[in-house]
Amino acid sequence: MNKRLRPARLAMFAAAVLATGSPTMAAEEPAGPPTIPPAEEPAQPKPPPVNPKWLEKLERLDRALLDELIGYAPPPFTEDLKWIGSDPLTWDKLRGTVVIVQSWTSKSRTASRWPARTAKALKDYESGDVRILALHTPENADKAETILTRRPMEMPVIVDPVGGFCDALGVYKKPVNIIIDRQGAVRYAGLNSRGLLAAVASLVEEEFDPKVSPPGRPVPEDPTGAEFPPVTGKVDKARDIRGQRAPNLFVEKWITPQVDLRGKVVVIDFWATWCSFCRSSIPHLNDLADRYGSQVCFVGLSDETPRKFEEGLEKHNLKVRDFRYALALDRSTRTKQQIGITAIPHAIVVSSDWVVRWQGHPMRLTAEMVEQIIRADRAAGSVQGRGLDGYRRRWTGG
Repeated sequence: MNKRLRPARLAMFAAAVLATGSPTMAAEEPAGPPTIPPAEEPAQPKPPPVNPKWLEKLERLDRALLDELIGYAPPPFTEDLKWIGSDPLTWDKLRGTVVIVQSWTSKSRTASRWPARTAKALKDYESGDVRILALHTPENADKAETILTRRPMEMPVIVDPVGGFCDALGVYKKPVNIIIDRQGAVRYAGLNSRGLLAAVASLVEEEFDPKVSPPGRPVPEDPTGAEFPPVTGKVDKARDIRGQRAPNLFVEKWITPQVDLRGKVVVIDFWATWCSFCRSSIPHLNDLADRYGSQVCFVGLSDETPRKFEEGLEKHNLKVRDFRYALALDRSTRTKQQIGITAIPHAIVVSSDWVVRWQGHPMRLTAEMVEQIIRADRAAGSVQGRGLDGYRRRWTGG
């Protein structure tokens, strides 16, 4: 059978489906965050109408983050991605084909079946017309390569070990698809199986114009010109990253319950139980946490093993309840290494857009500085004024 016959027939079906739709939103929206504020951003290209019956049922936040991509070029592939079954690709190399990014995880049998289901649904298309990329989320990512050795996939697999690429796409734990047209623009996202067939059949029939490129998604500007603390003086025993995006926070084990860092100012104190100067900083950080704990997340991050950490607490007559802020361990020192810290204690203060606003010895972090960062962050509206960007760091924000 000619493999273009079935897609041609599906195009007629797709046209009928897509012509009867309504704006991209689910008929029933499961509970999500209490409020998702509107974004003060440049006008987004108007997405084509989609029949709500062709949308996968997603949580409100998942749907909103995916819809933000529609009409724009997808975010670039990040350097930390691991490609299995293919050399690293770029969106430029994929232009001219319809691309389906199907997220999945090997953590559960149900979630691991999604790429194969998508491939089966689109098996009648030529590879020159349709490409499928299987995006493995950070869940169980360390075991993905071993699992794929036993059960390989026919399509390229992209493993996102940290979650930066998934965050940029708005992809979280539930498997979803993102459909990119021949020109390289995201046209649909979060479709169910019948909606996917209809969308792909329609997009395959479109002509590719190499002169036409999709716009990148605009980055919202600071609407208020809020003032964070000025960068003055030098940073000792670490790389100065003030005014730069903070590295991802890596946590191997939470000693206290895990905290949600999304949309908040965050103070990260790099310390260890054996360090006397670190222990001397605990009362000061406790005072700040008592005063600003409802507005700021304080995290004490040690690179000790769980056993050494417990022994250190006992040796110095400390208990977890003595800390009025969150405690976590990362013995691989991944976050610490990215900052180049060679002596502790060392602290950074990160605004809710994940930019470092202060850096130095924690004893030099004053209540006045914390208040200034809180006010500037609230005024800048990293969440309230920047639409959904404050919610996007679900993997990398802690």
